[in-house]
Amino acid sequence: MKNHVSTSRLSLMIGTAAAMLVAQATPAFAQGWPAPVSPLPERATALDKRFQPAIDFDTDVCFNVPAVDAAGSISPAASTYATRPPASCRSASYRTQSNVYARSRCNNGYCGRVYSYFWQSDFSHAYDWESIIVWTTDQGTGSRVVGVTRGDHGKWDTRSGDQLRFVSDSSGEHAKLVFHYETWGFSHLWRFSKTDGGDEPAENGTGQWLIQPLVSWNGYPSVGVRNAVSNYDFKGANFDNKDARFAGTLAAANASGIAPGFNANVDAGGDSPGCPSGSTIC
Repeated sequence: MKNHVSTSRLSLMIGTAAAMLVAQATPAFAQGWPAPVSPLPERATALDKRFQPAIDFDTDVCFNVPAVDAAGSISPAASTYATRPPASCRSASYRTQSNVYARSRCNNGYCGRVYSYFWQSDFSHAYDWESIIVWTTDQGTGSRVVGVTRGDHGKWDTRSGDQLRFVSDSSGEHAKLVFHYETWGFSHLWRFSKTDGGDEPAENGTGQWLIQPLVSWNGYPSVGVRNAVSNYDFKGANFDNKDARFAGTLAAANASGIAPGFNANVDAGGDSPGCPSGSTIC
């Protein structure tokens, strides 16, 4: 009996200790949210920066993070989430210590500027890329926004410049878009800032619309780093700036005819894709 009691007591102690360990570990494993890689330094052309969207995030989505670091390492995949995101994916530092990736193509009087944003997870799969295409005239410093296109469940939704809200600062005009959770589509995607009634307030916790550090196509530290993110298999997510998708993305996004005569396959002019100050790969 003594041995039996001791054994039971030992089993109970082991079981309790194991349960405590599981309880302590559960939040981390449930969130499955490893830290992203460090961001690249901003290096962008003046016009890519001038027309970069100003973004916000509804409270039920994660903040975007860097996809690749200066060594060519990719941010690890995270667990999917269906409703409220884990707090770890809304770290305050992500709002400013992240990257947006731009690639521009200009010809026949217009430029299509693809701005790509990265997440470690989406509703049903690890990794997510979402793009915003800003259409501008190709007039150098006299260029202006003619429209903006957002992805919408494999389709593209375009608004002309007079249907958009903008943040204006010393670097240019930035169309406002909000990353949100679409309940009926069970997906995360960009939406245009509301234009009915008053201007909607930012919900990212800063009270400001965000314009994050930008990396233009020729702004990566090396061709090797650019190739690392372009060639990586993100499974169900697609990096629209890479060669294999770029022209197709522009052609599909211009189906509305927002940039008449634009050729999605041709680079023409110094801003196509452009060479940022300090670039070593132009």
